Amino acid sequence: MRFIISTFLLGLLLISCGVSTTVLMKEYEGQKLTGKQIAIVRLFEQPMISNKDDVIDDLGPGIPEEVYSSFFNEKFVNVFKNSNRFSNVYYIDNLSKSELEELTLNINNEEQMKFFLPSVDSKISIESEFILFIDNLQVSRIAAQSGNWIGGNYSGGSFGKLYHQMYFAIWDNSQGKVVSYGRVEEDTSVIFALTRDNWFSVIRGLCNKILASSPFVSSYQNTR
Repeated sequence: MRFIISTFLLGLLLISCGVSTTVLMKEYEGQKLTGKQIAIVRLFEQPMISNKDDVIDDLGPGIPEEVYSSFFNEKFVNVFKNSNRFSNVYYIDNLSKSELEELTLNINNEEQMKFFLPSVDSKISIESEFILFIDNLQVSRIAAQSGNWIGGNYSGGSFGKLYHQMYFAIWDNSQGKVVSYGRVEEDTSVIFALTRDNWFSVIRGLCNKILASSPFVSSYQNTR
């Protein structure tokens, strides 16, 4: 089962190579927003993890989904807080979807995503100017490519990768419209064994790709 999932995810990587998987709405292009408040809303109950043994080995004992959720929540929020792009960042993981409706959004000519968002022109009961919704977090290890040992050194391949994929949408809760959305993915090469740094590196990569496809900039960038 793990091999099948890894093969499927690797296929997604190859298909999506060179194709944009994030969308910034036209009215927000060229804007440089800073000092705004953002709430991060997690829509999924548990991450979908295929390499559960790695979670326990690297992050501690317990139910893998719960152990990783705790680690993910903390690190994900911290990256946004440390980005110097927002006046306040806070996390919500228990929002009822009753305030939301399921929409189908076009990512590119070949890909769509189904996602729960507020109704257009509406404002939901979260006291924040902007809301980042995240959903469908998938976690796995991608099998290593072939390589060779030559003179005591490994060359021509890799030792495998830790891979994450997630869907997101940023909502302007003042204007009642979507700012940006899409699918982000990130991986990190594993040299000998997974470490906590590998897990954090992938989370940080997801955050940076979401920020890169948004109009939010750091205070320093906005003064240049």
